[in-house]
Amino acid sequence: MIALGGAVDDSAERMAAVRIGDAAGEGMSLREQLARAIRLHTDIEASSLSSSDPAFQNLVREAVALLVDCKHKAAALALFSDNEILDDVNTADLRFMLAAAYLGDVLLKQSSEDRLAVLTEAEGHLRSFLDLLDQYEMFSKADKEFLKSELGEIRVTPDARRQAKIARFKRERQIKARLQVLELAALFAANEKSTNGGEDEGDTEREMVLATIDLMVQKSIESLRMIKDEKEMLEMARKHREAQAAAGRGAGASQDRLEQSAPRKKISELTGPLMDQSGKPLRPFVVTSKREELRQGVFRPGHNLPTMTIEEYLEREYERGNFLSGGTQRPEKPVADDNDEAAIDAETLKARQFDDFKDANPRGWGNRHNKG
Repeated sequence: MIALGGAVDDSAERMAAVRIGDAAGEGMSLREQLARAIRLHTDIEASSLSSSDPAFQNLVREAVALLVDCKHKAAALALFSDNEILDDVNTADLRFMLAAAYLGDVLLKQSSEDRLAVLTEAEGHLRSFLDLLDQYEMFSKADKEFLKSELGEIRVTPDARRQAKIARFKRERQIKARLQVLELAALFAANEKSTNGGEDEGDTEREMVLATIDLMVQKSIESLRMIKDEKEMLEMARKHREAQAAAGRGAGASQDRLEQSAPRKKISELTGPLMDQSGKPLRPFVVTSKREELRQGVFRPGHNLPTMTIEEYLEREYERGNFLSGGTQRPEKPVADDNDEAAIDAETLKARQFDDFKDANPRGWGNRHNKG
């Protein structure tokens, strides 16, 4: 993001007289304060520090303080009116439309214990920025429809959503390329010694401001969607904590009822010695091998171990009568006598019939006709 600057007209001179009394913008005019806040926003975006780093949070706090005061002062000066159109707003005032957008974007990077309050405040500033653009007819119908689809207010098909995402990405890339070209043109115009240099510089600066506003529109829509998603997650986390707390209170109440219903015993019966000097028990007690049970539970395998050997199992099943004894040998095939022609003819006929059966039913034929 570039720092917006340019020629100072009457309104800018009027704002230059407004001095900032807070620590962040002490001794700076309103225009200088906005330029400082934009530079801080650029540093925050390009920073490699963690968001929890104290140095990073110091930059965020300074930028927030500058932008909050800048937005309030701009509102007090009534820079924008319902009776104006975009052409009526001069370039020096136009840049202050971005204060709310930058403020909402920076607030999202602020660490706070009350994250929901930070999200709500950032959402308010981003919507204020988009409402102001809508007032000047700078918030297009297509952008409104895309914002509603991102927030789930209207339903779109997955393919349409994907195409819209691709178009937004291309548009953002084109805006950034356009800003780089305009920045170079502004530097060239500032060094130009011709008589038209001042006019060209003012036109270039206005294009830069409008392009930056368009870029922040895309970023604000994305931020509003992220705020919606994060709010939903925070709400789910809150309900989960409440459910756990309710379950804990219910378990505690049940335990209290059990303790109240249990018969009360004397302290001596609970904490006194187990036996007297003669070895007589003074109160009931249970001898447990808790340590051994825990050790076995830790070092045992994950599966159940066998409780008997195979020989023991077979012997047990045999006693139950689950195994039959005898009849395990095949009967010997009777051999026909060489002089018994009828028996020989019967065996020959049986063998031929079996051969015919095998020819008519090949091996593997089955009910599927040898298809698998």
